[in-house]
Amino acid sequence: MASGRQRVPSGRSHSVANQRADAASIAPAKEELADRRVFFLGDLAWTEFNVILDRPVRRKPALARLFAEPSILTGDE
Repeated sequence: MASGRQRVPSGRSHSVANQRADAASIAPAKEELADRRVFFLGDLAWTEFNVILDRPVRRKPALARLFAEPSILTGDE
């Protein structure tokens, strides 16, 4: 398999297996970041961060469409 694809047990879709593996591997990292209240940045990183914050706002139509859809988290349909 030179394409870099992984085999998945029969009867399971590749995306479902990947989603489960991804969720299991990133859950601890998400919890760690959610608990953080302070992030320390060096001088260069702080400057780059401020440059990004100071950029002009850009309209993102795809993001606007996404937020216009009902949320799967609240059960709105």
